Amino acid sequence: MSNNNEIKYPTLKDVAELAGVSPITVSRVFNEKWTGRVKEDTVQKVSEAARKLGYSPNQLARSLNGERTNIIAVVTGKKTGIFYDELLHKLTTMIQKDGKQALVFVADPTYGIEKIVEQVNQFRVDAIIVTSPALKSEIMNFFTNTKRPIILFNRYIEQSTASAVWSDGILGMNRLARYLVDNNYKNIAFLTGPPEGSTELERDMAFITGLTNLGCPPMKVLSGDYTYESGCEAALAFFKEETKPDVIVCSGDNMAFGVLDTVKNKLGLRVPQDISVVGYDDNPVAKLASYDLTTVKQPFDKMVDATIDVVNALLDEPAQQKLLSFDTQLIIRGSTR
Repeated sequence: MSNNNEIKYPTLKDVAELAGVSPITVSRVFNEKWTGRVKEDTVQKVSEAARKLGYSPNQLARSLNGERTNIIAVVTGKKTGIFYDELLHKLTTMIQKDGKQALVFVADPTYGIEKIVEQVNQFRVDAIIVTSPALKSEIMNFFTNTKRPIILFNRYIEQSTASAVWSDGILGMNRLARYLVDNNYKNIAFLTGPPEGSTELERDMAFITGLTNLGCPPMKVLSGDYTYESGCEAALAFFKEETKPDVIVCSGDNMAFGVLDTVKNKLGLRVPQDISVVGYDDNPVAKLASYDLTTVKQPFDKMVDATIDVVNALLDEPAQQKLLSFDTQLIIRGSTR
């Protein structure tokens, strides 16, 4: 017994009947390989029939015939915050502007990375973009056997065959260390990311090493989880120390926002007269007057564009490896003196 509520989608055969042509002609009209080889009046008839019926080619069905699906998997992390939410929006928008479709997977550690990889592999995607919030140290072990092109976004893993587009966070952090020392900051507190599994761990260690090499090691280092709340907690913890910081550097803008609000609203301190605050990422919120945050900017627009170019290059030549590094920029705003 059929279900009267069942949705019936128009088929290629329906379009052929309405246009008065054969199904194979309709197939050719929607096949890029036949562009320019079908009579223009036939193309117009088929296109008009498809428009009236609301028909569009079934990309999944095409994939069964060995053609590209034009579907790109994007693997991201859980609770990425405003900055990476904006990044995900830019990335998926650019994928669609390039005539493809993004299929987003959230790598939740509680669910299991291997299960996420298994889900990705169930779809006939043309390529896989893995963003840094999902790039825990072990995730690439599960992607090693896939035959699809893999592009790491904002992370480079040595000895990996995956392509990568990333910003040079080590250079950015060394530049920040020099700026702080040159501006006579003495008591530097540092709020890093999680101590294990963080993709930014190497970058954070570079900052600590850079300060130490300049003769001004951090007075105190605490670990947060890139959330606003962890910034609030860390600000209170730093000011319980016998030696008070004159600057708090955060490995992410979200944590810096929490620090700023806490030192101003709970500790009654003036920024930057009593305490300076520095973030990392240049979150769109960072430039708002209420925060005016000094931060390290990553050129994500350029990186997103480059990632789309890498995807297309790998689709043409899957065996190649593309490695593209971008510089960062220290943005000086009112949260530092």
